Amino acid sequence: MKTKMFLTIVCVLITLKTLAQNTPFDFVIKGKVTGQQTGNLYLFGAGGRIGDEIKIPFNDGEFKYKGNSPFLYTGIVTIDDFEYLHEIVIEPGEIILDVKIDSVNKKYDIISGKYNLELQQVNIEYLNFVKPHLDKLYSESRPEADKELIRNTLDQFVYQLVINNWDNYAGVYFFNRYEQIKLFTEKEKSEFIKNQTDPLLRQSSEFRELTSKWIKERDSLNLLNHTSFNFKLPNNKGEIIEFNDIAKGKVTFVEKSDS
Repeated sequence: MKTKMFLTIVCVLITLKTLAQNTPFDFVIKGKVTGQQTGNLYLFGAGGRIGDEIKIPFNDGEFKYKGNSPFLYTGIVTIDDFEYLHEIVIEPGEIILDVKIDSVNKKYDIISGKYNLELQQVNIEYLNFVKPHLDKLYSESRPEADKELIRNTLDQFVYQLVINNWDNYAGVYFFNRYEQIKLFTEKEKSEFIKNQTDPLLRQSSEFRELTSKWIKERDSLNLLNHTSFNFKLPNNKGEIIEFNDIAKGKVTFVEKSDS
């Protein structure tokens, strides 16, 4: 029995260590530009800082760049004038882009790349839903009560978007950017992070940033002279209770339990 338990612990530790290690990979960004024969495509890293970009020249409307990265991350590509930016996932293998330029705008389409296609599909869904709501939200003539309903609608949409993409790059991407939405419970955040099994996804900058935020929130509980984050959990009747509702104006100790 002790031997079996020991082997189980060793296997878990080996798995966690493997997931924590970086696995550098080679990648290729290539594609075609329609509407402009020569110029430069610029790739910005995870920080997106001017001066850190990689210049990728294109001639006769074609470009190709070979690189290496220690982890998955969301970068940005743009052409010459930096006016139109497009997010791209740096991932192993070929990332094929199709860029169309006309007098009005520049359009980027991802042709291949597993994580890129996941993010592109969900991003299109997100933008199609959000754009008309943002027009209403920023209308000066719209009452504040209506704007609050719109904010709630957008939060609910993003929440469902993450739930629908629980196990892919798009889910991690949107959860990392909108984890502050009150609809996400502490339990959901914990399960989302613990249940990601794709090693490359766990090593991504998006996942690591999300995990860092979660750990900071989790460890903020029960610190003296410190206001805890507001979280939600069901009580023994199945009703969702907010921490702020029961702790307001009181010193409150939260007992952590896996039961």
